[in-house]
Amino acid sequence: MRIHEALILARSRLSAAGIPAPGTDARLLVAHATGIAADRLLLHREDRLDDAAQARLEAALAERVARRPV
Repeated sequence: MRIHEALILARSRLSAAGIPAPGTDARLLVAHATGIAADRLLLHREDRLDDAAQARLEAALAERVARRPV
């Protein structure tokens, strides 16, 4: 999965869960998972997430959907 795909996926899951400001939270969670600053993600939009980053993102999304604060 590429970073721009991860952002779309995260925003969609957060929105479906009724999380306010899903775009902002998606950027923060993808940044956390990849180790790339949130304001630099678009510069890396075509980079691929490795397996560890995908696992971190899935875990972070599950926590946020459960209403754990970012």
